[in-house]
Amino acid sequence: MAGQLNNPVGVVDAILASEELRNGLFRAVSSSERSVQQRRRNETVEEEVSAVFRGNSTGTPVSTVSSVSNTPVSNTPLLTSPANRFNFGETSRSQSYPIFQMRRNYSSQAPKRRKTSGKKSKTVQGTFTKEIILLPSPGDKVVVKQGVKQMLYEKGHILNAVEIDKGWSAEDVLGHIKSCFGTKIPEGTGLDILMGCGNKLVSPALSSGQTLTGYMINKIFGTKAVYLRPDVGLFNVKVESSDDEYSDNEIPLPTSRYSEQNISESPNPEHIDQQLNTPIADLSKSNGREAVYASYVSLLDDSDDHDMLYQQEEAYFNNAIEASLRESQVERPDKSMVDLLKEHQQRCILRDEWNQIIVCRAKLLPTAFTAIKSANFNCCKDLKVKFSGEDGADSGGPRREFFRIVMRQLPATMTLFQGRLGHTIFTHNIQALEENRFFLAGRLVGMSITHGGPGLCCLDPLLFKLMCGAPCDVSLFCINEIGDWDFVDIMEKLKSAASEGSFKKFISDNGDYVANIGYPSIYTVKLKDKTRIACSLLKYFLLYRVSAEIGQFTRGINDVGGLWNLIKSHSGEFESLFTERPVSITGEALKSLLFIEWSELGSNARIKEDATIYCWELFVKNVEEGNVSVAVEDDMVQVELPNLLQFMSGADSIPPLGFGTNLTIIFYDQEEGKTRLPYTSTCALQLALPRGHEDESTFSELLTKSIFESGGFEKP
Repeated sequence: MAGQLNNPVGVVDAILASEELRNGLFRAVSSSERSVQQRRRNETVEEEVSAVFRGNSTGTPVSTVSSVSNTPVSNTPLLTSPANRFNFGETSRSQSYPIFQMRRNYSSQAPKRRKTSGKKSKTVQGTFTKEIILLPSPGDKVVVKQGVKQMLYEKGHILNAVEIDKGWSAEDVLGHIKSCFGTKIPEGTGLDILMGCGNKLVSPALSSGQTLTGYMINKIFGTKAVYLRPDVGLFNVKVESSDDEYSDNEIPLPTSRYSEQNISESPNPEHIDQQLNTPIADLSKSNGREAVYASYVSLLDDSDDHDMLYQQEEAYFNNAIEASLRESQVERPDKSMVDLLKEHQQRCILRDEWNQIIVCRAKLLPTAFTAIKSANFNCCKDLKVKFSGEDGADSGGPRREFFRIVMRQLPATMTLFQGRLGHTIFTHNIQALEENRFFLAGRLVGMSITHGGPGLCCLDPLLFKLMCGAPCDVSLFCINEIGDWDFVDIMEKLKSAASEGSFKKFISDNGDYVANIGYPSIYTVKLKDKTRIACSLLKYFLLYRVSAEIGQFTRGINDVGGLWNLIKSHSGEFESLFTERPVSITGEALKSLLFIEWSELGSNARIKEDATIYCWELFVKNVEEGNVSVAVEDDMVQVELPNLLQFMSGADSIPPLGFGTNLTIIFYDQEEGKTRLPYTSTCALQLALPRGHEDESTFSELLTKSIFESGGFEKP
């Protein structure tokens, strides 16, 4: 027996000969076969579930084989609890199921990670299109209404699809946009790029060193239009904000990767929930399990993309809101009238182009109107003035003289204005309206202020506030300043009606007059309404009665680079230019303007100049005290410091923007046996005085004669 077992053939024969060994071998083979079949069934379920969920890890059957008996040990299924979300159908307790590792991302690919800022950025490529809106005036600060937008479109100030390269620099972008508008943007015009935020226009908020390149415009503006605001007026149109807080055409709509067709074909939430709650066994039987899986993964990816898109849009809107808040709430340093005018000059005046106007001293205002109403006249160009019959090129002096006289004559023109200085109001004049004279008067005022001359300095302060829309108490207006005595009589009667009876009598006697001028409810008002009626009537006389004249006048001012828009938005700073006479110059103020060109210290010339300056300072002191007078056409006229300043500069007061340089005193020597009068160059702002005058009386006579006998600019 032992020998047989050492022989392989003998071993087999021994096994076959033993009935017990044959039965044991049969049981072992049968048991192994059943275990393999069971394992194959489990693997089939695992494969199908893996096909649906794309699991990276295989399931592990929860069945073990005894190491002793090799008999499978039955286990209770893990997913048959009632609390389990998924229903796996009927199961036998002898079945075993795989355990799956459930993960958030069921994609077979590794999750995508966002690129970090540390990676090297790619070169910006590609183009995009933007709607460009060219505003007509430097004073435009609000998003345009649809009516104005249609007008701008008809004038060619709106381009719907301007192609911009993302790789362009800020200069390239601006140059391309200018070339697209062609001649509508004059050469040398500066442009501000703005974006709509609510109903306001704001400048994009950029970090230090950033510029509005093509790439930045594409990122910042999104779906918004690009607004261009020129620094000079292109044409006259009033751009008003819409009544709503947000303009319909300026709200950027969130973009989506779905088209309308995609949205209609996307699975609805109920369908998705139904798919998620479908038993795995049913999913394994479905022929469209790949489509279900694709929809599920697409849903997850779209959700991530939507979150990212929402975050980008939220950041974009937050930036726009912050820019608007900075524009409206951040306290800016107050700018003076001088600062505002200097900025306006830089934006408005074209220094390399100029107009020359020829005027006659005897008919200065009519000839000035003739000169500036020419179709070729551009009031934003630099200006040169020539008085007919007088020699001399204009380097500033004739222009100052011109505006000084014009601003003095305009208030005295009864066809346009009425009332005394400081309380002047507009005259209702249909003929002047039809001849556009109020517009020309406004243009002259705007040109004077812009080119360094004086303001109108005559209007009633309450009228100016009403013109600017500023708050004011009209009841403070003095009716004695009104030249219409019929209206004054009505106002006096209304004021004296202190009882119900007298008030009813006032209505009975004057109701028709009050109703005809625009207060038809006068017959139903009560005594308690008297103050309100009086204010309404005063406002009628000051504003409503002459609204056409005022509108034409302010349009003329605004024709000079949008100046009235600037004045209206800073009415407090500009009020003095329209309502107050310039402050009379003092001796100290005049002295602060002067620069003396002395000869070398210790020289004979310097000794003579010292004597002359002593006489000069004594003369200024006597003039300021009112001790100097001169005979003019048999009348004694008192010499005043404005006369002296006018003689030196052409202006009788210090202009709002100053002279730009000091007034200079130079000296000359008198020739033997001759007397040469002092003379000036109003362009160079120079006063020439004779050296060596030690007699102050003689010096005073010479200088007074020069002031009152010099003819125009024909200085000796």
